[in-house]
Amino acid sequence: MFDTAFAMLFRAVDRIRRQLETADAELRPYLGEELRCLQQLGEQVIDRWMALDEQITELLHSYHLDQPDSAQPPLQLAAHPAAMPVSGLEAAPDSRTAQIWEGKAPTATVPLPAPPLTSSGSSSVPWTDLAFDFSHPVAVAFRRGLGYFDLHLFSDAAQALEQVMAAAEAPLARLYLAACYAADGRPSDALAVLQPLQAIAGDPLLTCAVKEVEAHACLQLGRTDAAVRALTQITTTLPKYPDAWFNLGLCCAKQGAYDTAETYVARAWALDPRDDEAASVLVTLQLWRGDPQTAAETCRAALQRWPRHRRLLLLHAHVLRALGHLEQSRTVCRQVTRLYPHDAEAWSLWAWLALQADRPHEAVAALKKRLALVRQDDAALVQLGIAMLFCGDHARAERVLTHCLAHYPNKSLIWIALGKISFDRGHREQAHVRFLRASKDARRPVRRLALYYYGLALLDAGEAAAAERYLKAAAAAGPPNQAILTALARTAERLGRPLEAEKLYRRARDLQPQSAP
Repeated sequence: MFDTAFAMLFRAVDRIRRQLETADAELRPYLGEELRCLQQLGEQVIDRWMALDEQITELLHSYHLDQPDSAQPPLQLAAHPAAMPVSGLEAAPDSRTAQIWEGKAPTATVPLPAPPLTSSGSSSVPWTDLAFDFSHPVAVAFRRGLGYFDLHLFSDAAQALEQVMAAAEAPLARLYLAACYAADGRPSDALAVLQPLQAIAGDPLLTCAVKEVEAHACLQLGRTDAAVRALTQITTTLPKYPDAWFNLGLCCAKQGAYDTAETYVARAWALDPRDDEAASVLVTLQLWRGDPQTAAETCRAALQRWPRHRRLLLLHAHVLRALGHLEQSRTVCRQVTRLYPHDAEAWSLWAWLALQADRPHEAVAALKKRLALVRQDDAALVQLGIAMLFCGDHARAERVLTHCLAHYPNKSLIWIALGKISFDRGHREQAHVRFLRASKDARRPVRRLALYYYGLALLDAGEAAAAERYLKAAAAAGPPNQAILTALARTAERLGRPLEAEKLYRRARDLQPQSAP
């Protein structure tokens, strides 16, 4: 019965997904309302299942229909027959603009045959006894909590498990409750609930499960060092548990220790070669570490196993771009857009590569295809305005970019492009104001980009002395960059300093190819 109900719901969701791919702005709100109604229907099915289970249990107990010759024993909660699901870590990098990796989904499992404890802390049932007594109402609440937890309904699961903890002390219920709090964005409550479990010794699996939930909570509180210590304890106790190594690698990456993070994630992938997410993150870390050659080898090995993997194909395009193989990178991007036409990153990277290859009209065509598929894509619209600027269509570029100012979050990038438009039109004061707005961005890479493009505009206008000030400021705002060094070399040539220009050109040639800071 429930399978049939959910099958109908899934068919309806699939239908709406197909409609959304081609729906216009007027139809989308109605489809969204239909999705919300389907969500409510799904919740009603779950609630009815829970209510049905409670009523059946109550009738069995009220009319003494339990197993024959069995008296009502005291409540004893043993371990769940399945492995204990504990929320994984989502340690994304501080800057989300690159969007190269996604955190691991909360599906990490630690097998946990944890027995209940008596008030003295000793086990009240054998380790091998995994049965439940469902005739007790608190046991029913515990089962309900597990059901909601498995469905990722963490608030409802927490309410049920709080009832269990109010009636009896059970480590497994306490652990699940802490995991619910952590997954529901209540890390301080999770740590408080875990505290009594920290004193329990002699059960390494229970300790590891506690440490995994603790790491998740600490990471939410910004205590990355504490999360690393907790995960290190897990890897010491369970060295063949791949998810712990993976999450430890994410934490180290968040701290900027990319070498160490790469080692841990590589170990996770070696322990579980089927983990495509570990392979993707490993390639990302190798790129961040500045080793595109190793990243290319890892990517080729992973693509042999998953030749149509969307994330790995995109990473392959990024790797080829870092190696300077721009044409091959564009080919991979086109392949991704054919396989996954709604992938925004593939269209975006294709457009940037076309601009880098001085093919702005190709970039415009690619972005128009993207916007024909998904009209409400502000990032693609901003990129289209920039591509139009490179095509020399200043009027249309300014209209598109000005339209995006009202709702696009990264306004500094728009101000840089608008500053270039004003400069090309000869409106120097307006250009100065627009570039200045972008250069005041709190993010150093964005400030650096604004300084670079302002200096480049001044250089192209023949004002080498003024350009040098901004280009030197851009060079000082980050690591050596090929584009900035080349612009500084051109500036030195214009100012009559050929030896300095040659030195700058040599430094630029020694760096990996880069399009802009």
